[in-house]
Amino acid sequence: MNKLKLFERNGAIKVLSVVIAFILWLYAVSELNPEATKSITDIPIIVQNADELWNKGLTLAKDPPAKTSIRIRGLGNDISKVNLNNIKAILDLSVIENEGIQQIPLDIEGLTPREVRLDSIPEVSVVINRIANKIIPVNIRYVGAQPKDYYIHEATADPRNITIVGAESIVNSVVKAVVEVNLENAKEKLELSLPISLYDASDKKVEPKYIEMLQKFVMVTVPIYPLKTLPVSATITGEPAVGFVVRSVKVEPEKIVVNGDPSVISKLEKLTTEVIDITGKNGDINVNIPIEAIPGVFFDTGKVRNVNVKVDIEEQTVERSFELKNISLVNLPEGYDAELVTHTVTVTLSGRYSAINKLEVDSLKPVVDLKGLTEGEHLVEVRLDLPAGLQRIESSPPKVMVRLKAATTPSPEPTEAPVTSPTPSIPSAG
Repeated sequence: MNKLKLFERNGAIKVLSVVIAFILWLYAVSELNPEATKSITDIPIIVQNADELWNKGLTLAKDPPAKTSIRIRGLGNDISKVNLNNIKAILDLSVIENEGIQQIPLDIEGLTPREVRLDSIPEVSVVINRIANKIIPVNIRYVGAQPKDYYIHEATADPRNITIVGAESIVNSVVKAVVEVNLENAKEKLELSLPISLYDASDKKVEPKYIEMLQKFVMVTVPIYPLKTLPVSATITGEPAVGFVVRSVKVEPEKIVVNGDPSVISKLEKLTTEVIDITGKNGDINVNIPIEAIPGVFFDTGKVRNVNVKVDIEEQTVERSFELKNISLVNLPEGYDAELVTHTVTVTLSGRYSAINKLEVDSLKPVVDLKGLTEGEHLVEVRLDLPAGLQRIESSPPKVMVRLKAATTPSPEPTEAPVTSPTPSIPSAG
């Protein structure tokens, strides 16, 4: 019985001792190792499970924050043991189900000892877009000084269009793909595989971080050929109408600048037009006609070039001889008889082919003027009635012999009436 009472009395003392000890421990902890808080900044954020988000038809549209800050709580001794280099924040994209701006909690890893806890769960704001695709054209942009005396032809890209896939807002902002070709010191055909850059409507470069190009390079071909200035010659075929000749052929412009494969244009001395047929023509020809195409040769416009050609066709000036037999005598002086000693004269006339060709010998009306002549023999030129535009080149003989003698019978008044040869004499009125 006494032992029981002693135990009960000692047990109460023991409990009281434990309580007092706990109180003293709490006092010691609170005074010597109190609970504290601490802010930690510049904790790197690591993005995870972007592929899982992509498989849902979603993607980030802009970069989330690269770092975050946290506030931890714990006993001072525990907080002092925290290794800041081990702490990292995990942004798990697999928890996202919808597009738009969303607040996503971060998982904090590397926070030890375990007695240290977060004061609050940090969150970050992320922008989520649906995945879209778009086909855009490939543009070629030249950089660098273009070479002198060379022609740069239109470049081609293969493929001419590419497909981009990614964040819808970024995809929609892209209007073109651009490749840059450096022409500095380029003097021959270029064939290059070049990287693609993306641009918006303001010609601002779009970084392809949250979009993908299904093809990142294109093959660009730029024909670059030397220039050469060549004369142009008209190609004429056929003959003009009878009695007409080509006096001149003029080409405008007389020279043209071409470019092309060096092995081709180095051998060229001139350019020729397509064929101009002048068969049967009796007047000038004015045509605008293409230059004959030559494989591997190009014009500065890159297209077929025409020139103006004038073919000057004139009627030919010809000569023709006529034998004159019916020569008339006029203006016989009073008191004389006249006799034509030379009965035939050959004259050569010159003039337009059409005029000469249709001329009849009888239309020449050859006459010898006896005015002022006296008795005896005289050499007199035969006068002709020539149409306008014709002229006498030669007469054979140059003059005819006429013999005048005193009339044996009275001569009539002088008359203009022609006397047809041969006539042995003209009776005188005297």
